[in-house]
Amino acid sequence: MLIGVPIGLLLGYRGGWWDRIGTRFVDILDAMPGLLLAFAVIAILGRGLPSLMLAIGLIFSMNFARMTRAITIAERGKPYIDAAKVSGLREIAILFRQILPNLIGPLVIQGAILTGAAITIESMLSFLGIGLQSSVPSWGGLLSTAAGQLAVQPFLAFPPGIAIVLTVLSFNMLGDGINDALAGEQRKRIKPVRRKVIRRHLSFAGQSPSERGPVLDVRDLRVDLHTQHGQVPLVRGVNFRIEPGEIVGLLGESGSGKSTLARAILGLMQPGIGISGGQILLDGQDIAGLGEKDLRSIRGKRMAAVFQDPMASLSPVHTIGKQLTETIRTHSKMTKSAARQRAVELLTRVGVADAAARLDDYPHQFSGGMAQRVAIAIAISSNPELLIADEATSALDVTTQAQVLDLLLDLRDEMGLSILFITHGLGVVAEACDRAMVMYQGEIVESSGVWELFDHPQHPYTERLLAANPAVHVGVEPGVRSDTAHRGADHDGDASDHVLLRVQELALSYGAKGVWGKAPAPIVEGVSFDIGSGETLGLVGESGSGKSTTGRAILRLLPIAGGSVAFEGVDITTFGARTPLSYRRDVQAVFQDPSMSLNPQQPVSNALTAALARHGIGESAEREHLAEQAFAQVGLTNDHLARRPAELSGGQQQRVAIARALVLKPKLVVCDEAVSALDLLTQQQIIELLADLQEETGVSYLFIAHDLGLVRKISDRIAVMRSGRLVEFADAEEVFQHPSHPYTRRLLGATPADHPSGREDRRRTRRAYSEAHAAGATPVP
Repeated sequence: MLIGVPIGLLLGYRGGWWDRIGTRFVDILDAMPGLLLAFAVIAILGRGLPSLMLAIGLIFSMNFARMTRAITIAERGKPYIDAAKVSGLREIAILFRQILPNLIGPLVIQGAILTGAAITIESMLSFLGIGLQSSVPSWGGLLSTAAGQLAVQPFLAFPPGIAIVLTVLSFNMLGDGINDALAGEQRKRIKPVRRKVIRRHLSFAGQSPSERGPVLDVRDLRVDLHTQHGQVPLVRGVNFRIEPGEIVGLLGESGSGKSTLARAILGLMQPGIGISGGQILLDGQDIAGLGEKDLRSIRGKRMAAVFQDPMASLSPVHTIGKQLTETIRTHSKMTKSAARQRAVELLTRVGVADAAARLDDYPHQFSGGMAQRVAIAIAISSNPELLIADEATSALDVTTQAQVLDLLLDLRDEMGLSILFITHGLGVVAEACDRAMVMYQGEIVESSGVWELFDHPQHPYTERLLAANPAVHVGVEPGVRSDTAHRGADHDGDASDHVLLRVQELALSYGAKGVWGKAPAPIVEGVSFDIGSGETLGLVGESGSGKSTTGRAILRLLPIAGGSVAFEGVDITTFGARTPLSYRRDVQAVFQDPSMSLNPQQPVSNALTAALARHGIGESAEREHLAEQAFAQVGLTNDHLARRPAELSGGQQQRVAIARALVLKPKLVVCDEAVSALDLLTQQQIIELLADLQEETGVSYLFIAHDLGLVRKISDRIAVMRSGRLVEFADAEEVFQHPSHPYTRRLLGATPADHPSGREDRRRTRRAYSEAHAAGATPVP
């Protein structure tokens, strides 16, 4: 481990030529016969325990190097490593204090397995007489003695043989146990949650949709989690119905029980979670508590699901055609060629261009929106009656989200599909749903028609959700920033005295110049903007427009191909390979996914104290005090300091990330989709927190997001990006009241409304835009 782990860390983290050349040396060393290497070491150093340990260590060191390199390559691209770089941590600290703790579990298991193998090798060498001296007791020596006495006493080999087997098994069990302990897990038998089954089956075969009952009828459903202290209710007393061809929205914040309810309907609950009461009637058949075999005939054929992240729900190692045809043939008797033709028809229907050619592509070759269309094609491949869309548009930008919503609405109209749409976005409900339910702490607290819900909310929680909605179509209030117009005018009046960051003709490229002279592909070109002291600039655009790439260039996480980025008058492109600590202190970041931007194996306080230590701020006790102050500033208590990220909610994790960014008292914070992964109420809390902290400290923000309604709440000015270029740059309210570019108007048209009024007109406008775009026209919505 001492030899292999540092080699693997360095090769995996550095990459490039370090990795290419170093890995070849690892391959050469790993290809050497292990026993011959051991013979050579013992021949040179002589028999004895130290030389035997060295020989066995050399045999296994490259195993540790390979495994460490593979895990490090996966870890180095995670946001918590970017956050460590932005904090200014040295490479050695990132390797051994950030990455290494996340390797402990695999290293322990590998170490336990190889320790057992080492005992076997030692026994083999001692058996051959070239391991330990004959005067040193060892199981291999005992086996050698027993081999010479087989004719006299054949059972002498059993005791050392059994001892070797039991010891190897014990080391393997020990490794598993230590790994579970490090992960905070306990091995225990999970008792299933049981319910009193009431069977009921109503047949609606041959009836028209108007004569039939509901497609889905959930009655007094209760879902419990079995713990050591009894059963804890996760969902309780849930009642609702979905009629044929109806779209019902299920709203609620993270942890309210929405996805648990969806998984209960689909029969996809985790061990220890189960239905303890109530019924789930699908076309009159109670499917609650059915076994896997019975559910297999229902899932896909009668009900299907589309999940939040299409890249996670599609198999990365199978082609799109393979996944589609397999689903089709599972529920029908089609031949392979007929199923492939059906797959082409489905892909064409969901809007995938050149469907026949794309069947042989893999998911990573599709954009997020196109991958979600593929997931929808798989879901509708067997003409189900019910589709459960679990946050199916949450991971998409507003224009792609609008396209997916329109697709689902078209499929409803064509197929009579019933849809349960689970979301935390009120705008999605306003645009697509016929009825809506609001879920809070495992209960449905309100259920009504979508117009009634928006016009006359009955529950205080629903009123809070409506107040937090960042949609932009109704009303003109700018949100939490009451001084937007004043700031914009002041900035325009004397920009040179207030500019903190000035970006001029920024250009970024993907890839390096190849051996055959192939030029790097440009991804950002000619981007120019500035940010004043105490100002918030919103940078918006759909996925792939270059927003986050621009932010990462400003953070010096990506190389700049052209142009200049001047911070307080100093061009950061002149810094070279190393970024000055002063810049790392003045420019900080808050990333999108808080659970990924914090090291999962460390207490959250370490994220703050490590940054303070790197910048030489205070002694240990003072750094702990500064961390406590920063936590209090973002609304957290000292009790949160010692917790790991998994022990905090999403909103609390993002507060920790904000505290880490502000503890160094920076002048500029790049907020890269900092609230996109959060529910509405948590979004509002974080936006208000950022605004309050700006008022207190005078910090400036570059606020990157794809939702114009969200950006409006905090920004003084807004820059709109498309295909790597800025297409509009103006004061926030000017962008909303008088957008000058067609693309900006398209973004505004695609942003979900805060009321269902006019949604049919908006749908027709989007459809006309799509048709004109497909025809090669340049539409102006």
